[in-house]
Amino acid sequence: MDLNPRKSQPSRSAGGQASSQRHASIDFEPPKLFKVLRSFLIIGVAIAVASVVYTLYWFMIATNLKDAVTNWISDRAEQGITASFNQIEISGFPTKFKVVLTEPKLQTLVLNAQPVRELGGEKWFWQGRRVVAEMKPWNFNKFNVDLSGSHILAYENQGGIYRFEGEVQQLVMDATIFSDGWPEKLDLEIAGLNLTEVQTKAVFSTTAASIVSRRLFPGEARLKNPAKTPTFSLKAKLSGIQLPTFLQLPLGHNLKELKTEFKIIGNLALSGSVQNLADWRDEGGIIEVGLLEGIYGKLKIHAAGTIALDKDLQPLIAISAKFQGFFSSINTLKKAGYIRSGDAAMAKLVLGVLSRRVGKGERSISLPLTLQDGQLSAGPVPLMAVQAIDWGEDPPPPKEVQDGIQKLGQ
Repeated sequence: MDLNPRKSQPSRSAGGQASSQRHASIDFEPPKLFKVLRSFLIIGVAIAVASVVYTLYWFMIATNLKDAVTNWISDRAEQGITASFNQIEISGFPTKFKVVLTEPKLQTLVLNAQPVRELGGEKWFWQGRRVVAEMKPWNFNKFNVDLSGSHILAYENQGGIYRFEGEVQQLVMDATIFSDGWPEKLDLEIAGLNLTEVQTKAVFSTTAASIVSRRLFPGEARLKNPAKTPTFSLKAKLSGIQLPTFLQLPLGHNLKELKTEFKIIGNLALSGSVQNLADWRDEGGIIEVGLLEGIYGKLKIHAAGTIALDKDLQPLIAISAKFQGFFSSINTLKKAGYIRSGDAAMAKLVLGVLSRRVGKGERSISLPLTLQDGQLSAGPVPLMAVQAIDWGEDPPPPKEVQDGIQKLGQ
């Protein structure tokens, strides 16, 4: 039998496999469960480290918030306002910061002391039961403030001191603060406000109120815009308003409803001092009233127009208004002594001719309403004299008058 030399040689593939055999530990693959556990372990360590860092951050910010409140109080003191509180608590970890101030107080110098010029000569005092402010750890410029509870408000007016005490069921404010420290957006919701003046027992109350305000060009942008640019807007709706009886009001002290929308045109400084009002007037500043709607006694009004200030910083009002219930309102004004009998008769005659009848026998009239030189007029008919605003100091004359005086003195 012939031998096949190829068959007598050992197989190369078998020999190669024997010579290249690897150790079992090299080819070992860990179970999938071990991989999953390792991934969870890495994620857990990362979460633990992040939690520790966030916890340190939260408590560090909480400590800084207490310091910020102290600094804010110091800043107000430089402006002539004394601020204080009984106790401060910070909670809300980990999702928010909740700052609670008990018995907060704000006041100018003592009511019997010299008035603070930066505040327009006003003297006032406010105290609440507590203030609760909430904000997110990642956004300190937007926060919510709850002032619901008891309140004390005192102020001095024309030598008399008025002190109101009472409760408000809901007083909640949402604000967004700009970099200059003043609110850019402010939303205020009020319900069940009831305050009573301690001496006269006069009541100020409202069943509900909603106020939305916006600074249209906050910060430095406000100063870079021309005088005719809107810089502030406000929308307000109030219902069930009762005003103090010591106020001399022509149609009583109850307003069933009041709505308004307006914009301030021009750069009116936030402090609102007499000099700032004069500067705003000299630059052509006005208030554009887009809506004024109310029910005051039997008088219903829907109006829009403009408000400006004259050389004595008294209001100049020109609005187009639609009235209902004006006949009974004229009678009320006559009985209260605001309108003489002859003027009342003339007003009824003229307004009766200009009016038209609407549903259920009610008469309606649309006409311009103006206030100039202290005289309130409805169309061509003068209605009543309006008391001038006492600013506590002589308003500066218009800029063109000042410039003329300076030229004469040169």
